[in-house]
This record gives sequence, structure tokens and C-alpha cells, in this order.
Amino acid sequence: MTTLFFDGRKIIYNSYNRGIIQLDENINNIDELENTKYADYLYKKRFLVNEKDDEIKFLVNNINETMNKKSYQLDITIILTNTCNFRCVYCYQDKKDTFLSRDESKLIINNIEKLINDGIKIINVHYFGGEPALNLGELYYLHKNFLDLSQKYNITYHSHITTNGSLLNKKLLNNINFDKIQLTFDGDKEIHEKFKVSNNFGYEDLFKK
Repeated sequence: MTTLFFDGRKIIYNSYNRGIIQLDENINNIDELENTKYADYLYKKRFLVNEKDDEIKFLVNNINETMNKKSYQLDITIILTNTCNFRCVYCYQDKKDTFLSRDESKLIINNIEKLINDGIKIINVHYFGGEPALNLGELYYLHKNFLDLSQKYNITYHSHITTNGSLLNKKLLNNINFDKIQLTFDGDKEIHEKFKVSNNFGYEDLFKK
């Protein structure tokens, strides 16, 4: 769980369930939440955790249950590259010029085809980075092969990309009709350009695209 500050407000982000709550201005620390009327709910959603709970054991059990559960849907995130053309102050990437290779892309396709033969009917692919559009060749290659698999086995393929938007253009969007595009805005112009540093691409350029 992570405590964040945004526009003077204290916000808690739960990385387990991706939940977000805003603390009342009278709450100064997380421990005080135990004495509020919301405590039972916060324990249930694991914003609060009992000291006696074995969180490692809980996580392992959760993973095992997920792995053993019969599923017809595959959610996969593919990191096309660690490099990026922005220098966001909060970025955790090591900024090394590493790119997904063709051999690695083929391995991904082959392994997913095996999963399809085991019963997968829906594939949700999230193209991620770094800035994924910097590795355009592998993005096109993977997309084409996922389309081929969907036609060959009559399954559903959904594509999703998280991008800073700087490399989006009509050619890319015409070649890949993404089901979902997530643009990484960081607030209004002042805050966005404070966090996202680029020598040749600004906040307003995103709207022009």
C-alpha cells in the first residue's frame, strides 16, 4: 500500500486490489483508520491488514488459486522496450536500450498458441514499455500474429497500449485498431510538463494528435 499526496489531498493506493481511497483531512496517519466506521470495510478490502496475518502466505495461496482455476481468458502484458523518449521524474525503468527481439516475439506467439490449444478463447494483450511505439517492428509483428491466431482458432483478440502519445500517428492507428489506448497524462499542463520532460513534445501536442 502506498500513500500519495495530490493537490493537497492524502490518497492511499492499494497495489493488491488497485483500490484508491482519499483520507479525511482529520486523519493524520493510517493507524487512525482503525478507529473509524469504515474499518471493517478497509480490512475486508485489505487496505488494513491484521498484524497476525501472514501476507506472504496469503499472496502465495492467491497465486496458486488463480493458476489452478480453469480460465478461458488470457491477460498478458508485453514489454516491447525499456527505453523511452521522455524522462518522467517518477519513472521506475532503468532506461537501458533494451528491445524485445524477433526470437522473443516468436517464443511468445508459440507459447500462446499452446495455451490456445489448452482451451484459451480470449486473449487480452497489453503492449507496454518504456515507450512501446519505439519498437514498432515487433509491435506490428506481434499484432499480425495474434490476428492470425484469432482467425486460425476462432478466438477473440483484444489489443491495449499504454503510451505517452508522442509517436501515435494515423499510419500506426490504421495498421493497429487498438481496442484501448491509455495516454499517460499527469494532470494539467503545468503538472504534466513538470513530470514529463521532453525536448520536442509537449502537453498541447497530445491534443493536436
